Amino acid sequence: MRKSLVSVAVLLLSGYFGNAQDKSPIHVAIQAAPEQIKKAAMAMFARNGYSLDSDTPTQLKISKPFSEEETAAYNTAHWTNQPVANCRHVQAFLLSPADEETSVTMTTGMVCHTDRLWLIRRDDDRKEIQLAQSILADLKVRIEETNKRR
Repeated sequence: MRKSLVSVAVLLLSGYFGNAQDKSPIHVAIQAAPEQIKKAAMAMFARNGYSLDSDTPTQLKISKPFSEEETAAYNTAHWTNQPVANCRHVQAFLLSPADEETSVTMTTGMVCHTDRLWLIRRDDDRKEIQLAQSILADLKVRIEETNKRR
């Protein structure tokens, strides 16, 4: 019995890690210091209602609240689950400085409160990945153009 439980656990974990390996991280290398990258990212997102959640030397996390329409649409689409409230779109930028550039990895997701718990969901669908790749490419171009003018 114990052997079969271990086998099932190994099978489930291998499937989980196999899926994780299929998803390549969304990252880009930018020739700039982390502080300059964080400042530019914050400026890009502040126009769309994002505010600062946390700022450490290696991470910038920003978010904005869901609109009432987004919350209603989410609850309708997931009607078999507990309804959510207090949802936020979350963008996180992980920064790894190297010699003359910084590797920037971006994650997107949502955080919602539901039935005294927090639901954290990472956006892994193709559309969201392409949007994040586009955002990072735009961020890189803006920073490098600014640096050329100096």
